[in-house]
Amino acid sequence: MKLTQYKKASVLALSAVLIAACGEDEAKTESVDEQKLSSLVKQTNYSTNFPPLFSDVIWGSTLDQQGTVRFDAAEQIPLYYVSKDGSNPPAVISNAVNTIEARLGNIFSDFTLVTEDLSVYRDNSLAHENVGNGSFNANEFKNSHGILGGLVIAQGTGFYSKGFSDSPQNMCANASMAPYDGSMALLIDPTSYTYAGDTLLWVNMGNGQCSWDSDIVVHEMAHAMGMYNHLDGYFGSWSTTAMDILATLYGNPAGTAYSSLVIKR
Repeated sequence: MKLTQYKKASVLALSAVLIAACGEDEAKTESVDEQKLSSLVKQTNYSTNFPPLFSDVIWGSTLDQQGTVRFDAAEQIPLYYVSKDGSNPPAVISNAVNTIEARLGNIFSDFTLVTEDLSVYRDNSLAHENVGNGSFNANEFKNSHGILGGLVIAQGTGFYSKGFSDSPQNMCANASMAPYDGSMALLIDPTSYTYAGDTLLWVNMGNGQCSWDSDIVVHEMAHAMGMYNHLDGYFGSWSTTAMDILATLYGNPAGTAYSSLVIKR
């Protein structure tokens, strides 16, 4: 069973996520009790329809998820920034990384700068949309830049399709498996409940027709890190409770049963 079989359904699911991603926070600084926080970790991390989780190397078996899934943080998560000229990430991105590390510790490597013109993967026939042309190959990209897995951030590559929203601001950024792409499926090591070591996820910031800030960068990084589902009022752009959820997710071993989580504030 090949991963590409799931792309259409995954695009649809993720796009529904994106439409809500730029909403106003109704409870940006609200703190919730431990029982509520534990339930919110499950609500955001437990996968029902999105993203599909698989447990073997041929993407054939659906994972029977019994606890948390996330990146393996035993070592630093490799972090990449892609640009046409090999430039450093702007402050709006580096500040987002610093915000996460202020709570989770030195969880990411320093940025590795990757020089590539990602616009070659955009479908330029759709002038008012921001979608891929089908030419991106993840293995070729990784091999050409000596990348195994981790988290890659790029600008201007956010998936936007009028088929999901008339407003590019409502689909300003996303986490996915490729630039200009709205799909995600994850291979999980069933013994550790962490992402497979060669998992490379993209944080695509901006579609050329919208504005975004550091909170939205944190939001999309959190999607890639395991906060898959939105939580009304707590996971709009970003909030105190959202950070507590992410800290709890990474402050407990992957695979921890949701009823056994030790809350981290």
